[in-house]
Amino acid sequence: MRDVSPIEKVVLEKESKNIGGMVVLIWGEQGAGKTRGLTRMVMYDLGIENVGDEFNPDDAKRIPIWKAQTSCQWIVPAAQGIPITLWIHDTVDDFEFYLTGSKKHDLDKRILNLSELDGLDIKIKRFSDWQEFIDGLEVDRLNSYFMPGSNGDSKDKYFYQRKAYDLCKALNNRDFGDHITLNWDEVHNEAPDEQKQPFYDLQMNLFPSQWEDFRKEKITLRGLGHGYTGANYKLYDEKETGTIYMQGAKVHNKHTMIDQGQVNGMERGDFVVNGFEAGSFDLPLQPKQIFDWIPNSEDVRLKMDVSYSVPDIRPENESVEQWIDDAPFDRKHLDDIVDVREASDVTPWTTREIRRKLKRGKLMGAKANGKWLLSESQLINNDDVPITD
Repeated sequence: MRDVSPIEKVVLEKESKNIGGMVVLIWGEQGAGKTRGLTRMVMYDLGIENVGDEFNPDDAKRIPIWKAQTSCQWIVPAAQGIPITLWIHDTVDDFEFYLTGSKKHDLDKRILNLSELDGLDIKIKRFSDWQEFIDGLEVDRLNSYFMPGSNGDSKDKYFYQRKAYDLCKALNNRDFGDHITLNWDEVHNEAPDEQKQPFYDLQMNLFPSQWEDFRKEKITLRGLGHGYTGANYKLYDEKETGTIYMQGAKVHNKHTMIDQGQVNGMERGDFVVNGFEAGSFDLPLQPKQIFDWIPNSEDVRLKMDVSYSVPDIRPENESVEQWIDDAPFDRKHLDDIVDVREASDVTPWTTREIRRKLKRGKLMGAKANGKWLLSESQLINNDDVPITD
């Protein structure tokens, strides 16, 4: 049996049954075709060998997870005929999807209801924790998740990075053995070169402890970015098992066989894999070719607008246990408190409707550390919160 080539190993993962998961990093300047490459690799996961082939869930080799962003890059896999399940975390208070306008083409911004768009197979679900997400993974669809906070302040970024670590840990501890691929565009959001508090322990100790288990737990992490500069060195220098360089990427000095001039001179979609072998990602079907509700204009983009409230979970904050000990209430009050999801279970309203009622003052509640809290007894009986005996 012949040895697999570097492209077969890193891009197609033809050795995955024998070697398990990988940590693959894809570097390239803006416009190099990184999303094109990631889409093609996810297509391989799902058994779609060629652009234009029909998706058949029975041909899938791995279960891909796609990180969603406000730029809505999941629309590219969707254009390949891949059904999408978009999971949105409960810390998102409200969201909407829209097409940007264009002054040049006299197009106004257009708010979209995704469920009503021709040709788009998408389901939107909410989730509160990673176990719920992992338990609900749908093997006949591309599961894409949105977690807020990546571009916020220190509080938001710590929340976002900690949730990414929690996802890695939960995947390592899952109770099924199917090969998972975790596809992170803009991997610097999850793994920045951050060695100051409160991020030091998270980036230097916690994340690496999970990445090192990915191979044996059959998890492949694919991280995209402009280059290794600014990324966590433990990711690219210690845990990486495959690197794909695309146009304009800075070549790491450990990859001596790859010429920087060759990388600089690449065309869009071209790549070289450490090992070394050059190739090119075929251009996937483009959303504007497939969906007639997207105008044929380079100025129009599908985007997501979100509002969110995340708690401050930075480790220097006062512990929850100590706060409860010092708080002016007892267990009876705690037992009556429900969050938005629990409130939805005892009322006829969805979580989204409850959040809107709270924001408009039509329901009584309190936002504590970024989380809405309500009284279950008030919701059910319109009674006051129970009084301590």
